[in-house]
Amino acid sequence: MGKAWEEIKATMLASARQGAKELAQALPAFPDSIKPVEQLGTPGNPTQLEVNHEKGNDTAYQQWLASRQQEAAAREQQPLETGLER
Repeated sequence: MGKAWEEIKATMLASARQGAKELAQALPAFPDSIKPVEQLGTPGNPTQLEVNHEKGNDTAYQQWLASRQQEAAAREQQPLETGLER
């Protein structure tokens, strides 16, 4: 029940954000008003990572992050090549 509710909640929030964006485009205060620029990460416009986190689908990102950390640790353990060998 918990995971299903989280997915429904995330879908409802996304629908509300989309509806607010459509209303903002359809009902400008003045005909010559400037339309707002949508930038990721601003309030009401989350990044894809935030959306995936809300839906509980961030395991792929966590796996990628762990693999990058393992690669970095493996590189640190390798000896540095000085380039002076002849």
